Amino acid sequence: MKTWKKLVAAAGAAGLALSLAACGGNSAGDDNKLIVGASPDPHAKILRYVADNLAEKQGIELEVKEYTDYVQPNEALNSGDLDANYYQTVPYFDDQTAKNNWQFDHGKGIHLEPL
Repeated sequence: MKTWKKLVAAAGAAGLALSLAACGGNSAGDDNKLIVGASPDPHAKILRYVADNLAEKQGIELEVKEYTDYVQPNEALNSGDLDANYYQTVPYFDDQTAKNNWQFDHGKGIHLEPL
């Protein structure tokens, strides 16, 4: 059973790495570096797994910035301090972008919390 969980985690992380790689257009001008904001658990943990095990193999430098609230990551993304963020549901994202008139979009579903 443990091996199956590791396989699923690795497959999900690989998909995340490829999805992030497709984002491109880094604000710092380095197309191989991605700065991603995330909540500490589980999102930052997942991103660190990707950074430590998969991103470098794809030629990607992945920097993870942790946020403990749900407002600052979108503000940092809007200001160009982040290339992406990874923490929110689509309904929350849609509500916040409408309220704040932010001009960025969400990607495809990457990760769903088991309930």
